[in-house]
Amino acid sequence: MEFSFNSDQLMIADTAETFLSAVSDSAAVRRTMATAAGFEEQLWQQITAEMGWQMTHIPEQFDGLGLGYVELCILFERMGQNLLCAPFFSTAALGINALRLAGSDAQQATAFRRIVEQGARYSLAYSGAGRISGVDAVTAQYEMQGAA
Repeated sequence: MEFSFNSDQLMIADTAETFLSAVSDSAAVRRTMATAAGFEEQLWQQITAEMGWQMTHIPEQFDGLGLGYVELCILFERMGQNLLCAPFFSTAALGINALRLAGSDAQQATAFRRIVEQGARYSLAYSGAGRISGVDAVTAQYEMQGAA
């Protein structure tokens, strides 16, 4: 079996490499790692508004790109090579996949719209109980520190 990327996948890889090499150099990584959030909101907005990468794995019926895991992995690989500090993995791999696998149509429509239109960030909370028992199984609390 031979595996190779198609022309669209190669374009995704090239575009990602060009963009990330410009915005995620070693100075940017060091500066971002020193922030309380661990990422720069301006860069996240650039990724979501200009590049549209948050839409990669969102189904087309929810205005996403409807692409697969290969395209998602291409982006992950390029982001890893450039040490990108952004909430992409938590949103695209954890949050979106959890919604795709376990979210109702209404939950998906609401969350995916926020991700596509506003660049909302999502993640996954897991109860560790070994079974899906609803959103009440996970409790979380956060405390805001510093300026938003």
